[in-house]
Amino acid sequence: GTRLQLNPTMRTIYVVFLLSLLTLAASTKKWHPPPKPGPGEACTWRCRHGLICRKHICKFKKGAVCTGYEDLCAFGFPCIGTGHVKKCFPYRGPGMTCNFGSFDICNPANTMCEDHKCKLIEGASCSLYPHLCKDGLKCSGRKGHETCVVPRQPPGGHCTRNRDCVRGSRCVDGTCKLNGGSRCDLYPDQCRPRFVCFGGKRKFCVPAILPGRPCLK
Repeated sequence: GTRLQLNPTMRTIYVVFLLSLLTLAASTKKWHPPPKPGPGEACTWRCRHGLICRKHICKFKKGAVCTGYEDLCAFGFPCIGTGHVKKCFPYRGPGMTCNFGSFDICNPANTMCEDHKCKLIEGASCSLYPHLCKDGLKCSGRKGHETCVVPRQPPGGHCTRNRDCVRGSRCVDGTCKLNGGSRCDLYPDQCRPRFVCFGGKRKFCVPAILPGRPCLK
């Protein structure tokens, strides 16, 4: 057969055409989207499975395993767990059951688990839960601003500071003692040192009379 003869111009056009076909074939290969961002990585609106984009950071959803990423749970879901595996779960609230599972955990900021129920600790607000202070505490204070406090001890009760005792008494050597001038009808042996309980129907703590001083007959 005869060979096709191409002049230089046609040969250049032919080469450019072949290169265009190769470029087109390369550009039509299957497109792969970039990988979705992972825990703690920047995001716009999509993250990997089990994550959610919050304030442009990928964070774990409720119930997701967060072991090793304790600070990356979505807002309201701390990374908690009593075993080796931790998950993003909300704390149990006051009065809710606790310690029946690895994630039944009370909020340590204001509660503790007592008899499998979340109870309010000392200093916690109890206005909404007046009967949920832990054992040994009571809900007390100005209406609407009540907190769980240690009940003040009566005369003769154990104390470590003056405010541990009821009004009219103070802490003396670990025991609440009545101040001078306080009624002592119910606690005749609990006047503070150098005071005695004296009187008729109404008795008060009065200064003890020292030996050699004038006294009543």
